[in-house]
Amino acid sequence: MSSKEEMIRERIRILASNGDIFGRGKFVEVRDSNVNRAAQYASLVYFFDVVLQDKSVQNVISVVAKTQLNDYAMELMQSDVQFANEVTMYRDILPALGADDLDVTPKFFYAQVNTNGDHSDDVVILENLKPAGFRVAKGLFLDHEHVTMAMKKLGSVHGLSYRMKRANVEKVMTLAKNLKLIHRNNSDPDRPTVTKTYFCRGFEETISHDVSGIAKKALEKLSATDKERRWDAFLAPEEPFAVFALGDFNSNNIMYKYDETERPIDAKFFDFGTSIYGDPSIDIAFFLYMNTNEENRQKYWDDWFKSYWDGLTDIEPQPGFTRDKFLANFSKRAIYGFLPTSSYLPAMMSEGAPTTIEDWLKQMVAVPLEEKVNLAKTIGGDEATTATSNIVRHLYDKGFLKDFVEKFDTSRAESAS
Repeated sequence: MSSKEEMIRERIRILASNGDIFGRGKFVEVRDSNVNRAAQYASLVYFFDVVLQDKSVQNVISVVAKTQLNDYAMELMQSDVQFANEVTMYRDILPALGADDLDVTPKFFYAQVNTNGDHSDDVVILENLKPAGFRVAKGLFLDHEHVTMAMKKLGSVHGLSYRMKRANVEKVMTLAKNLKLIHRNNSDPDRPTVTKTYFCRGFEETISHDVSGIAKKALEKLSATDKERRWDAFLAPEEPFAVFALGDFNSNNIMYKYDETERPIDAKFFDFGTSIYGDPSIDIAFFLYMNTNEENRQKYWDDWFKSYWDGLTDIEPQPGFTRDKFLANFSKRAIYGFLPTSSYLPAMMSEGAPTTIEDWLKQMVAVPLEEKVNLAKTIGGDEATTATSNIVRHLYDKGFLKDFVEKFDTSRAESAS
């Protein structure tokens, strides 16, 4: 057992002994869960069972404890900022919005985040959803039922922001100031070249067939500005559409519950480290392009947006704009979904994809430029090239590339910082 794991165990023991954070009953023990320790890209995760005795009933509360990574990861990924954002979301913003009533996140028990630069004691303790039957969906791409459920619940979560803005916009702005924008480490001089290589890989086929020149112009617009400036422009809040966006709304941050036929009947969201008060399109576009295949996008795209809109308007029937205006705002921003997906999806389709944070950092940073470029061209093979090319083609066919070229203002990056 590591010293960090023992420290977390002792923290939980003290919390359970001195109060009712984990529920009613006298503390009995903290024991190992049957789930092993796990690593995420922005934190280290441990699992425990807290045992309480309430009269004749023994209650077992399964928890997950997340702690900070090493200093190198903090510097490169701003994992300390992500950790603080996640705590802010669980402790302050989600309860203020009324998310508890939606039951769409794991229960929050406790958090500590130090502000003195020493993050060795930082911890957030949440409900472990696995004993309740929740798990991450299998496979790289989600089917129609999984996507529909996630989109409707996402609409509900976004709807909470619109509801609060109608009631108390000043409170929304105050809460928003507590979330920090993530600026990845920009010290790698190879980053712009490697990023453009991923983009070109996806755009090449559409550009070769596009007599209008729109695809080429879209690629040039993406590549013309610095990576952080370009991404920040998409994140910048634009009223009346802005919400508390989850930031990394991806299938690996969603847990589903299933019936006896393996049909999803519930879903919960977690991992809010990159949350921001920004445009809802960043959640929608990334989720749909990263987690669906071309066949289902062709069949169900409009249905998924209807599910999202139904979830949103169930919470706030008058969000401050029409559905058509919302879709127009999404149209000029939809290409955002391609930005992270252009590299994440090929990596996920590769048999040699990194499984630990250390391996990921080595692959992304500590190799020569020639190797990075070759990786960007080939990782995931022809299947990955087809997948990213299909995304660009979908963006083109839907008119999203045209709206990005003609209507999206990249200078809005300054207002996101």
